[in-house]
Parts: sequence; C-alpha cells; structure tokens
Amino acid sequence: MKNRIILLFLILNSVVAKSQIWDSLIIKTHPLRDIVTFNPNIAFEKMLGKKISVEIEFTYKNKDDEWGGKGIMDGYKKCFGYRTSVGLKKYFTKFKTIPTSWYVLGQIEYRNIYLPNFIFDKNGQQTFENINKYIFNVNVLFGKGFLISEHIFSEINFGVGIYSENWQAKYLSGSSIDFVNGDRNIKEFNPDFFINWDIGYLIK
Repeated sequence: MKNRIILLFLILNSVVAKSQIWDSLIIKTHPLRDIVTFNPNIAFEKMLGKKISVEIEFTYKNKDDEWGGKGIMDGYKKCFGYRTSVGLKKYFTKFKTIPTSWYVLGQIEYRNIYLPNFIFDKNGQQTFENINKYIFNVNVLFGKGFLISEHIFSEINFGVGIYSENWQAKYLSGSSIDFVNGDRNIKEFNPDFFINWDIGYLIK
C-alpha cells in the first residue's frame, strides 16, 4: 500500500510539473525566415509571472547573407549551421496584460555557420574559399504582442545589438590581392539592427 501511494504521488507530481511547463507557453516561428531564406526556426516563450517571461530560440541555417567584395551584398548563400538565442522579457503592463503589452527584450545569441566554396570578388579578382563564421550577439529589442484569436499569437519587435565575429577563411583556388595560397582569420566587432515579425500558438 505504501509503495502504491508513493507511485501515485510521483505520477501526480509529474503531471503537475508538465502542466506547469506547458501552461502560459507560446510556441512561435519567424515566417519570413522559413519562407524567404529557408531557415526553419522555432521559439518557446514561457511566462513566469505578470511582467516577466523567458524565451529560447533555435534556427537551422540553410542560407546566410555574406559580403562578396563587390561593394554590395551578393545575396543569400548556401550554408550549413545554426543560430541559437536566449532572452529575458520585461513587459510594461500598465494598459495591457502579458503577452499583448509592449516589452523590452534582452537577448544573447550564438551563430555557427559554414559557407562552402564561397566566391570572394574584389577588383575583378576572384578567390574561392571555405568560410567558418562564429558570431556572438548581445541585443536589446522593443516590441509588442497581439492576440489574433484566443490562441493565435503574433508580435513585432525592433532593436539594436553588437556582435563579435570570428571569420575564418580556408583558401581553395583563384587569385586575390588579399592573399594567395593562404588562409585568413578575421576578428571584429560590429553593430547589428533588427526588425522581426513572428507568429505562434499560445497555450493557456
């Protein structure tokens, strides 16, 4: 009998824990990343109270924009890699309730991207390279959520960040004024700017 009571307690405890995890949870995605750049992504936002939530996001990178040396962006290049981020949201709930009020999001993210056989073109000289990029971002975003229906949720946000990039290029072939038959390793800090739109499902 005692063992049965313990087993029942463990089962009930597991059910309660799971319900707490799934309650007040938003599962969402960035449609433009899914459709335009074919970078599938998913994010989970868990509301921890009336003003705070935590958010994690994962993106599988199929394409990435990279500077081609022509003075303009070459466009999106085929790549392999991922992007992951974690953030903490503070909602301003004076006039609206979470998650449909304005908020500020502090976010850190990491990107690991591999660009095979990338063509670097500078002053008519082309070099073929394999590129590895390791990027660490710290971002601050402002945004607002909207309930389209009882469970369908959408939000927009915008903001700025700064990123540290370790950019390693492995020479394959071609000629370049930057290097011939050698490798490059570039480290730099740059600002970043964001405008995001996502849509999701609210579990409550």
